[in-house]
Amino acid sequence: MVEVGVDIGGTFTDLAVYDPSSGQMRFGKVLTTPRDPSAGVSHALDAFEVDVAGAAVFVHGTTLAINTVIERTGARTALITTRGFRDVLEIGRGNRPQSYNIYFKRLDPLVPRELRLELTERMSAQGEPLTAPRLDELDAIVTELDRREVEAVAICFINSYRNPAHEIEVAAALRARWPRGVVTASHELSREFREFERTSTTVVNAYVAPKLQSYLTGIEQVLETRRFSGPFYVVESNAGISTAANAKQRACFLMESGPVAGVIGSARIGDLLNCRNLVAFDMGGTTAKTCLVVDGVPPTTEDYYIGGYGQGYVLQVPVLDMVEVGAGGGSVAWSDEVGGIHVGPRSAGAAPGPVCYGAGGAEPTVTDANLLLGRLNQDYFADGRMRLNRDAAERAFEHHLAGRFHMSVTEMAAGIVDLANLTMAEAVRLVTIRRGLDPRDFALVAYGGGGPLHASAIARDLSIPTVIIPPTPGNFSAIGMLLMDLRRDSTEMILRPLRPDTLIETEAVFQRLQADAERTIREEQPRGVGEVVFQRFADMRYRGQQTTVKVPLGPRLELDDVQQRFERAYEQRYGHAARDLPAELVSVRLAAHGIRSRATLSMMTPAANGHRAEPSWREVYFKQASGWLRCPVWRRQALLPGLRLEGPAVIEEPSSTTILEPGDELEVNDHGHLMIHVGEQA
Repeated sequence: MVEVGVDIGGTFTDLAVYDPSSGQMRFGKVLTTPRDPSAGVSHALDAFEVDVAGAAVFVHGTTLAINTVIERTGARTALITTRGFRDVLEIGRGNRPQSYNIYFKRLDPLVPRELRLELTERMSAQGEPLTAPRLDELDAIVTELDRREVEAVAICFINSYRNPAHEIEVAAALRARWPRGVVTASHELSREFREFERTSTTVVNAYVAPKLQSYLTGIEQVLETRRFSGPFYVVESNAGISTAANAKQRACFLMESGPVAGVIGSARIGDLLNCRNLVAFDMGGTTAKTCLVVDGVPPTTEDYYIGGYGQGYVLQVPVLDMVEVGAGGGSVAWSDEVGGIHVGPRSAGAAPGPVCYGAGGAEPTVTDANLLLGRLNQDYFADGRMRLNRDAAERAFEHHLAGRFHMSVTEMAAGIVDLANLTMAEAVRLVTIRRGLDPRDFALVAYGGGGPLHASAIARDLSIPTVIIPPTPGNFSAIGMLLMDLRRDSTEMILRPLRPDTLIETEAVFQRLQADAERTIREEQPRGVGEVVFQRFADMRYRGQQTTVKVPLGPRLELDDVQQRFERAYEQRYGHAARDLPAELVSVRLAAHGIRSRATLSMMTPAANGHRAEPSWREVYFKQASGWLRCPVWRRQALLPGLRLEGPAVIEEPSSTTILEPGDELEVNDHGHLMIHVGEQA
């Protein structure tokens, strides 16, 4: 029984099909259908003749959740909160990240003030009921919801992280009186303090949930018509998967649904090659994403901003700690009114796409620049199913950029590629150098349709010594989905000094959270889950501080061990540790992994297709070589394990193209990975 993974991106929908009986993989790539993404799934299954009726599992990742928030296309949402707290969303943290920017403006709240409704109730900071909720006030609230045609409601009461009894009572009463819309309560998503972050998380979930539920239902219908009867999993931002039924209720957990699968795939490559420190680099058609794998584990963050720190919408749920920039293959190259040249963040996407696609695009993009520099083959793109129009790309560059600045099209295209590389290199700096880590200690795993095109230049800029290109990199996120396990995250506040009695209490909390998480995972997927593995963390700080550091804990909570782990984490973050100050344990976090029967990378073998073993040749422009060089162009299927190549060279395959720059050396390892040893900066 095959396993199927489908990743819907902004430009392409990627398909991966694994057959355990033969160990072979099949791949596909079709243009995304933005108006109805489920149609793209159906098209991909048809185009590559995938029979899901006998499939063991279907795993799906999507960008719909984050795009819904960024594009402001979610449901009409209301907020019900404790009387006196309706303006929490607008007040926020009260900080001003850009103190001297007089034009700085936060994004408008997803819920306008007239839809922020108050209800009389109060819970103390210790979780003791002070004022019972006035359920009779719900009658007027329901009338207002109907009058304003509200589709979703977020409920967030003050101090409900300590005791959610009032939220549970009001949510149940509202669902009974108002069954027409989606109701989300904060305790269902987060049990942490910080009123603004918890309210924002609840609102984002309610805002996205109706659209996501409709979307997942559409895919369920596609699978049902094809007689699929196995489990339907959805990738969550915490680097795990959950059932589609669960995902419908936790829309905010899907903000980075697609990209995290590639990071997990990168971590699996690290396990396979015994390379524990990696930079996962994914360049697609719309954006480029980067995330670290440190000692084999991708780190998560619990303060994730949609739209940027300080002005975006914060989520208080675990999300892989990645950086995303608007520099994908479809990113538009443009000049402003004073002559500055920019790449992105606006993208041509799938419709109309880059100019060279011939689908109506008129503005030059990074993909057009790569074509003009000879880095892409106009006759072999997307496995030869698309023919690129070089003449149209050249005209677009001449009209919009080169002519204006009195430059040749080649010089301008090379400059655009350089700008894109600088933007993407900065994203890698943000997850390494800015966090006190040396990129020279990492290898770069490059994937996505555009990642292998740019990886060598980015690695050279950052002195990263090795680039790893996995087989079929353009479909690598879809592959990563088949390598993921179920995951549930839990959090509970402690807020006590670090003492032996605190650790005794904390151990009891962990035991309860572990039992609840394992029960949930086994109820969610009663078959196919073997062992449940737990990771323990604590948010800690020195007494008197506001912010915390996340500390990985061992299986046994011993005072000296916890103290030392905290000091190491603090020193890694800030460069010093105040060992003479008392520490506090603020909250505990648990990640429960339901290990399912699944494939491993070592079991997967891409299907060979019998391409010739000798290279063709073409002219490719390399800026560091000051011009065009005649390069060998290899089909990747011809590169057998043990083969070595020296740059410059081009390696083509159905889903991507790899550029081996002058000075680079390439070796094909036993697993079919392209190991590029990056030459020194010229």
